[in-house]
Amino acid sequence: MSPRVLVVAHRACWVDGAPENSLAAISRCASLGVDMAEVDVVRTRDGQLVLLHDATLDRTTSGSGAVAAHTLAELNDLRLRAGAGGSGAPLTEEHIPTLREALLLAKGKLLLNLDLKADVYDDSLALVRELGMERQVLTKLNVMPGDAQLASVAARGGAMFMPIIRQCDAAPRPCAAHFSAVVEPFQRYDPVAFEVVFTDPVFFTEGVAAARRAGERVWVNTLTPNLAANMTDQGALSDPDAHWGRAVALGANVIQTDEPGRLIDYLKANGRR
Repeated sequence: MSPRVLVVAHRACWVDGAPENSLAAISRCASLGVDMAEVDVVRTRDGQLVLLHDATLDRTTSGSGAVAAHTLAELNDLRLRAGAGGSGAPLTEEHIPTLREALLLAKGKLLLNLDLKADVYDDSLALVRELGMERQVLTKLNVMPGDAQLASVAARGGAMFMPIIRQCDAAPRPCAAHFSAVVEPFQRYDPVAFEVVFTDPVFFTEGVAAARRAGERVWVNTLTPNLAANMTDQGALSDPDAHWGRAVALGANVIQTDEPGRLIDYLKANGRR
């Protein structure tokens, strides 16, 4: 395993003003040297696949209402708001991109992590196969070994796969009592990494060695306090060693962040890029 820590930009590289989930944000990731951009895929009323996080248009665009209530032609008349959006964010010249546009822009430049809900999973991967980008696209599912949803993974047509492993807490989601216990059962699905969501660092470190022995990377999210034992981007801006540095020290070698440029600079300064 390379000592290089991979940097994943959450909703692509929007922090400098490019709209989240936009072609400009993906291009910004490529220019920064980001390894992977995470983007969200939804479906329009006429069945087209586009990039947008929310089910509604209000936060990130000049429009309003449900995405699923609009055709692609109607969405093309809208413009995206800068950065993470919100009513006070200025409108840009960027439009809502189709998944095809995003894939073609990223092809040969950087990896894409497609956040796919069940209703867009098969069609999105069919497009990935059509464009010959199976080894450039990562998909993920929050499931435990043996879950029926994994049938779609077995038929994913070569696209890379990553299970999301959550430490059991009060949330009613698939979860694991021990990270290490699920590493071997997932090997039949050939994962390239494990995304781990945890509140106790012991849960995380207990499974890192097993994942490394199996040849998989270990992914953490420093987006909000509840995802990686209070290690966050916000905290890293004032004390990167206590947040990004701690995640790496615990064994993470993929970090998803809303501050990709700053994380890359930090990793370079510490010999991890």
